[in-house]
Amino acid sequence: MKLRTSHKFSFGIVLFCAVLSLSFFFVTSPIALQKILSLKTYSDEVTLYNSEFQLNQSNEISDFINSIPYRDNPSSSWFVDPQLKYQDTILSGNGNCSNLAFGGMYAFIQSKKQAAIIHLLGKDYRFLSGNGHTVLSVNVEDNNIVLDVLEGGIPIQNENYIDAQNFSYDANDVFTHRVLSDRKDGQNRYFTNEYLQGIVFGSIPQSEIADYFNFLDKIYVPLGNIYAEKLIFDTLAFVFGFYPNTYVDETFFWNTYYDNKLVVFFAYLFLVSFHLLYLLVFFFILQGVVIFYIDKKKT
Repeated sequence: MKLRTSHKFSFGIVLFCAVLSLSFFFVTSPIALQKILSLKTYSDEVTLYNSEFQLNQSNEISDFINSIPYRDNPSSSWFVDPQLKYQDTILSGNGNCSNLAFGGMYAFIQSKKQAAIIHLLGKDYRFLSGNGHTVLSVNVEDNNIVLDVLEGGIPIQNENYIDAQNFSYDANDVFTHRVLSDRKDGQNRYFTNEYLQGIVFGSIPQSEIADYFNFLDKIYVPLGNIYAEKLIFDTLAFVFGFYPNTYVDETFFWNTYYDNKLVVFFAYLFLVSFHLLYLLVFFFILQGVVIFYIDKKKT
């Protein structure tokens, strides 16, 4: 009896920690949980594109952007299912920069073309609350090029394409925007001197995005509320290691962790307590089965 009581107490403590950490993010910023734990440092093993996929041609990128029927007043696209996200964003022109980037990645992965996601992360850490900008990096004829799907074109730095993995900023840089969509103007408020001086680039490899999409394809079932589906299935992808990581330089990584200690604490508290919860449940079930067979043997 003492052992069982101890187990119940342990389960209660772990459940309390999970609820406490989730409550913290619910009150502050739900997206911070995903952002802080998906942040990783670059390593030599990280490759941006799937090497088995093909290069893009210039005309393919132009056709892709020009085919998007951008809405005048888009709303956030909460679809978590990759195909539904693609239909709502790329085929229907809805969504913010992140929505359009993930919808675009579905198209590139399906066509087996090299592309990846790039996050523009603010050094003020407002990305932990969902602020910032998201673009694509595409391999066009063996050149890395930043493609801004939201703004419908390609940002230019000093008359050159931007390679996100080798980006460097200078106050004297001149930024312009090569628009590819008939529905967009030639303005890009993100690729300006004022905006870029306060950001770093974070890369999400194509292979990890593909793994994330495959995981969602396997577990997704409609629940009747797309916002709830987004929270539930993204959380499952995250805790089981299928949510794609965002890779940044080591200095920015450690600065983020050092300056956001409370967020880091509750994020890891949730991650550990979540895994302990289902392990304890499994243990209780196994214990119950063993006790059942022992009692049955005695009788």
